Amino acid sequence: SLSRLTKRQHGLLEEYKLKDAIAAIVTLNSTAGTTKEVIDKLRAQGKKVGLLKLKLFRPFPYEEVASALKNIKFIATLDRSESFGAHAPIHSEIKNSLFNLNTKQKIFSCIFGLGGRDIYEEDIKNLFDELLKGNVKTNYIGLREKWT
Repeated sequence: SLSRLTKRQHGLLEEYKLKDAIAAIVTLNSTAGTTKEVIDKLRAQGKKVGLLKLKLFRPFPYEEVASALKNIKFIATLDRSESFGAHAPIHSEIKNSLFNLNTKQKIFSCIFGLGGRDIYEEDIKNLFDELLKGNVKTNYIGLREKWT
């Protein structure tokens, strides 16, 4: 196996402060690092937020994702692309993962980075603020819409 050759373990997912989280963001790549910074700041304020970073997209780790998110009340997926005529890619797979859990979780889809736009800590903080209230008001981050 590759882990024996490289002497490194690369899991399918990275859970960051999910154990007692009420709200979590699911994303991948460098956006996860920015999200961790925001989580640390919000945790210092007593807010129970967390992150699930996907390290593998295909084959999608459905069972592992369901296990990691089973106790999270409010979930936002951060996708960097739209999927016209369907849910955004990460959002679609997260919903598929949680389908059989039969829980009352709320899952919100958010798209960012369109047109090469960056996502900032303030954007993620605003998303967590909305998520903790149980209602994300926008599906697009960084466009003309303003957070209210």
